[in-house]
Amino acid sequence: MTQPRDSIGLTSDSLVLHFLEESGIPISDNNKVKLLKSGREKFIDLFEAIREAKHHVHLEYFNFRNDSIANALFALLAEKVKEGVEVRAMFDAFGNWSNNKPLKKRHLKKIREQGIEIVKFDPFTFPYINHAAHRDHRKIAVIDGKVAYTGGMNIADYYINGLPK
Repeated sequence: MTQPRDSIGLTSDSLVLHFLEESGIPISDNNKVKLLKSGREKFIDLFEAIREAKHHVHLEYFNFRNDSIANALFALLAEKVKEGVEVRAMFDAFGNWSNNKPLKKRHLKKIREQGIEIVKFDPFTFPYINHAAHRDHRKIAVIDGKVAYTGGMNIADYYINGLPK
């Protein structure tokens, strides 16, 4: 008979526990998970967490659509840079190119001039076929190493307003 290890529900014979211990991955408890059911909830919560950032904001998204949400996000991030917060963002080169409102060179230049480090993941190079399956579909935000967001939403208005008809 096994005994519960702690409040995260891992028992001494758990394969997950064994993997974590063998890999040297620290186990923590006393964490919270909050389900954000809509784009509106996600962006309100994300923007509030960014406003409270003290050390860093790291963003990794398939794309940042050049619309009002992304513009508001980059304006907020520029303010955080002025406060001394490290801000880094990465987006997929194909994800950016494939949306109908991509960040163009002039947008990236302005973002960088505001002190935000922004890079493309796997920019297109010849032969293109070598990059077709090597894409970054992650949607991750990490604030001060304490707050994280993940899920299926990129940075785009249509997660709040729906797709145009």
